[in-house]
Amino acid sequence: MTKYAVLGAGHGGKAMAAIICSMGNYVSLWNRSEEHISRIMADNKLYVDFHPGMEKKLYLDPKDAELKPKKLVTVEDMHRKGLKDKFIRGTTELNKVSSYIEEIFQGDDKPDVIMVAIPARGHKYIAKTIAPHLSDGQVILLNPGRTFGALEFHQTIKNYYKKKKKDMPDITIGEAATFVYASRSDAEKYVRIHGVKESVNVSAIPANKTKNIINSTKNVYSQFRKVKNVLYTSLENIGGVLHVPITIINANRIGDKEEFLFYTEGLNDVTIGWVNDVDQERVQVADAMDVKVRDLRGWLKYTYGPESEGATPLEAIRNTNAYKDLMGPTSLNVRYLWEDVPCSLIPIISLGKKLGVECPMSESYINKARSAIVKSTKNDLFEEARTMKNLGLDKLNKRQIIKYMETGKHPLGDI
Repeated sequence: MTKYAVLGAGHGGKAMAAIICSMGNYVSLWNRSEEHISRIMADNKLYVDFHPGMEKKLYLDPKDAELKPKKLVTVEDMHRKGLKDKFIRGTTELNKVSSYIEEIFQGDDKPDVIMVAIPARGHKYIAKTIAPHLSDGQVILLNPGRTFGALEFHQTIKNYYKKKKKDMPDITIGEAATFVYASRSDAEKYVRIHGVKESVNVSAIPANKTKNIINSTKNVYSQFRKVKNVLYTSLENIGGVLHVPITIINANRIGDKEEFLFYTEGLNDVTIGWVNDVDQERVQVADAMDVKVRDLRGWLKYTYGPESEGATPLEAIRNTNAYKDLMGPTSLNVRYLWEDVPCSLIPIISLGKKLGVECPMSESYINKARSAIVKSTKNDLFEEARTMKNLGLDKLNKRQIIKYMETGKHPLGDI
């Protein structure tokens, strides 16, 4: 039995913990704030809703799923009164739930695989928190890493052990290009899974350890695909391409707390062009790094399968079943801005500037998002964004950056 720790009890973390546990694995769930998991801690149970027929995508073999009892329920959407839908509801009981990281890593129950399922702005915090508790052989996967998440995590762990004058454990640190589920959570003990991705690229730093991710998770995720290095997972990060422009485009709606479907009603024939402009800038930066990535339309088909085919990006988005029921946010103080700008768009345009690739459309959305976040929070949350300087890449040329991603060793020595 593989022992998993899922760090983060948001909708993604709860979905991941419940499904992995229901496959017969030992699963611990950790969250920094106990108040957000206190009801789960009472009996360790999570309730999972998904559309009938989704078992084929959720499980390697649906017959082995241990979500019991399963029943058909009618759920009223908390955001749209009167709108109801039918879901299969299952229950799973986790092995451990705690807000104390020491409890997750101590004794014979310490995890073999650590699934980090929190917004990317918290990756550095998680790295510092778990660094003292790591041991040889453990695999850490960021779900997702956004852009250069695994690099930042690797640097943080390495610097911890350097300061302690200790050898860094022989661990694997990697990132997924996207989160495997499209999910939402309306209540603490409940999570609703709207869609499951068919293909998710993963890579480790150094790149020769990617096989450890594939081998250690193959009992739960056949979707994981090995790619050459973390440049491929980082530059095929679509989060900022979709989340930031759609949020800014619909700022009036969001400010007025208007109900709308984020992906299907948040775009039209005109505004999809602006999203596509941001996407093309991402592809151009990747091309300049000699990294071949899919454009938005190709990514949707690769990630979600034939259902997401479309003659245009807008048609492909609207054909994606996982997106059809997802509501827009009700505040501009939302992770679509405070996560995806500093951890997705900024690192891509920062790399672009280094390579001589201008990204004017992306920059325009970054400036608008920055203004919205500063006004909402009174803080500039982007000061520690993943720029080339903050990642220690500013003095490296393209060849050196590629070598660093493949070997995990900074060409100019420790940073």
